[in-house]
Amino acid sequence: MGTVDEPYLMGTPDIAAFMGRLMFYSFNFGAAAYASQNVLSWQTTVVGDPLYRPFKKSPPQLHKELEAKHSKLIEWSHLKVVDLNLVRNSPMAEVVNYLESIPTTKESSVLQEKLGDICAAEGKPSSAIQAYEQALKLGPSPQQRVRLRLTLGEKLSAANRDQDAYANYQKFLEEVPSYPDKLPIFQKLLALSQKLGKNENAEKYEAEIKALVPQGQR
Repeated sequence: MGTVDEPYLMGTPDIAAFMGRLMFYSFNFGAAAYASQNVLSWQTTVVGDPLYRPFKKSPPQLHKELEAKHSKLIEWSHLKVVDLNLVRNSPMAEVVNYLESIPTTKESSVLQEKLGDICAAEGKPSSAIQAYEQALKLGPSPQQRVRLRLTLGEKLSAANRDQDAYANYQKFLEEVPSYPDKLPIFQKLLALSQKLGKNENAEKYEAEIKALVPQGQR
């Protein structure tokens, strides 16, 4: 939904009204789009299935159905519960207790990553590292794996676990050989290899950096 020409500000769709009707009142896409417009104009164009209704079921109802089906999608429903509690400023300890008390967390890379993020925000680096490492063992998606490896590398370095950080970045390059922005990774590996006395590897990473950085920018 958007405008192909300027219908003046008052003529543009009210996104809050659109999302409110779509999410909280269970309108279908067409009805929500219609309700979000103060005036009807040719400039505003809506493209999509007008009967699309992604929030037909309430979150509690959907959660119960996913649990009954033993669906893997239940992890996302638990994540929604956590995020809603965080938005409502629930005590962090209660949110962590919720994540640690449900069996799904032990099997979910999504929930383990969330647990790591919360622990990191709470100033508990060891717990965060443990959660990120566990998430990597639970079959994360390719994009999540990239995010986890990069985050874990930063946390390990900050905790002065240089050898573990070094191994993590090496594993990152093995797992994602086509990663387009390798320069920062090589720079981190160079610094770590020098710190750890791995001179031969330091020379290798220095050569990789030189190959990626133009002569005048070194």
